[in-house]
Amino acid sequence: MKLNVGVLLMFFLFLSCGGNSSSTDNPQVPIDTENPEVPTAPVEPCTSHLSPYKTQLGVGQLHIGNDENWQERIDTMDDAGVQSVRLNIKSNGEHYLESIVYAGHLGMDVLLSISLMDSWYFPTDTQKREGNGKIKDQYRISEIDLEKYENVVGEIFASLDAQKSNLSIIEVGSEINWADFNGDLPVLDKGRFVTFLDELGDDRENVLKGFEKYAELIRITRELMDQSTHQKDTLLISAGLASSGSAGAFTNWFQNSGGTMMSIELVNDIYDELGIPEFIDGRGIHIFSRVDEEMPLDERFQITMETVTKGADVCAPEKEPCYITEWGFNSDFDGCVEDDPREPLFQEFLSAVSCTNKFPVAWVFTWDGHETKKIYRCNRNTSFGGELVSN
Repeated sequence: MKLNVGVLLMFFLFLSCGGNSSSTDNPQVPIDTENPEVPTAPVEPCTSHLSPYKTQLGVGQLHIGNDENWQERIDTMDDAGVQSVRLNIKSNGEHYLESIVYAGHLGMDVLLSISLMDSWYFPTDTQKREGNGKIKDQYRISEIDLEKYENVVGEIFASLDAQKSNLSIIEVGSEINWADFNGDLPVLDKGRFVTFLDELGDDRENVLKGFEKYAELIRITRELMDQSTHQKDTLLISAGLASSGSAGAFTNWFQNSGGTMMSIELVNDIYDELGIPEFIDGRGIHIFSRVDEEMPLDERFQITMETVTKGADVCAPEKEPCYITEWGFNSDFDGCVEDDPREPLFQEFLSAVSCTNKFPVAWVFTWDGHETKKIYRCNRNTSFGGELVSN
């Protein structure tokens, strides 16, 4: 029987603190993904990097469908007790749909991330906007063929229905406010963080066309879900947006990248203008706190707390649920060390997340799909990765 990873992590924090409090002192707030109410339990002032943890945890495992060993990789997650997994589906692999169905049949809640930057959805002769080596060559959302999108996603849902596979959440797109995942956003000599549409200059019209197209994609997805047998009760969320903390909008890397990033506040204004909130059950965000284990504890927790709090403030207005569809930390350690040097960073981030009382679920990036961010190494979890997901 799989244990709730939130309970496991609370137990870990209990051991780390050497405390002797009862479970009633730090109650867990359960989240029912079929009725995604944002936790409403009283939250103590966020002054500790060991605050009690309430948000459900998941793991990301993107692009697994183009790997012949996809089943073995999902089995490692199942063996570790993973209860929620974020998977995507693309045209460049044979096993994407199989992996989604298989994970669901093992009992995992599956978030399906629909990758919009895929040739599936574009006319055959579509040219990508050029990148510069740091920012990828990328398709323009404004050029997506709505009929192609409807046909492809409709076929995906029909196949899932035929196999009686229920998704937990569907996320349409990823980081559509960032030039690396939206070809409507320009690549320039220096990186640019945009808070007003007029700052886009001559690109303003095309960017808005892209968001108008995105609104149609959301509407079509909702209609297809309503027509589906097994996805009627699935939650629909908008794309996990890159936050300025995630990309380091004011760092040398961002300046040198040449990429354009739109603020989440600006994107939310556009969503409202286009009526997107009418069709969604929540919004997505990616939060990566730019800290490392060499920083003093007080300094790095303050940075993490500010990064997460800002994400909570801007992600979704009022009490609308916001889902952290990517978070995590880089690690350049090699080999199979027993102790993951990121352990305190994970712990501090999750404490900050709990303090906001805003996020129902957070998917750590990634299980084993990214060399520097993965939590599964050398055929086993790193020490803290085990605490996150193990049974």
